[in-house]
Amino acid sequence: MSETLICIAEEVGIRAWLERVLGDTWSLEFVSAGDLSRVNRLVQASQAKVVVAALNETEPGRSAKLFSAIRTSNPGVNLVAVAQHISQELLLEVMRAGARDCLITGVDGDRASERIYAL
Repeated sequence: MSETLICIAEEVGIRAWLERVLGDTWSLEFVSAGDLSRVNRLVQASQAKVVVAALNETEPGRSAKLFSAIRTSNPGVNLVAVAQHISQELLLEVMRAGARDCLITGVDGDRASERIYAL
């Protein structure tokens, strides 16, 4: 059985990209950003080492709060952001909140798996 990645993504385009780029290597479990208790239960039950979370580009502060909450509840998990576009300010904000990497959908498809392996 493959290792599980917890994926927090509401947008269908990002979900499809994650399935296409990472689905052959890992078992992907998708969950809503609004259900943090389910995220925590999935991390504990699956012993996932990585949580991939899509950034909310229209509400940047919400993304940082989500990353901080996940990091606080699951200090051993590696957080990876994913976005279609990202400003330097938002990138810095989520990195300060605990993200270890950030994948850009239009650019990082070929290297996404190796970057997650590196964590």
